Amino acid sequence: MAIPPWWEELIGVSNILVDADRAEVESWRGVAGDSIAGDQDDVPPLTIRLGTLGSVYGEHAAEFTAEQTQRLFRLLEKILVEGGDDEKDAVATGFFEALLNAWDKGLD
Repeated sequence: MAIPPWWEELIGVSNILVDADRAEVESWRGVAGDSIAGDQDDVPPLTIRLGTLGSVYGEHAAEFTAEQTQRLFRLLEKILVEGGDDEKDAVATGFFEALLNAWDKGLD
């Protein structure tokens, strides 16, 4: 699946998300510098990337401003309403399942 057009807006909500996504992509590609520079298709599946963001949000929720949290969840809701089936599935089984796991561990 190609990187969706809303991806940059989503991770752009916070540098925490940008850094987490960058680390996930680097891990997927292997040691930094081993991948072909600029290979935009060599990224983890969307569900995995969203799962990482959900986990990171769960771990760092207190570091997000109210505005950032609101923006993040509005974007996710928009994807669930207007996105394609693959995008909706990725948000639900990636981000929100990871967030549920964080809730099980004490996220309020």
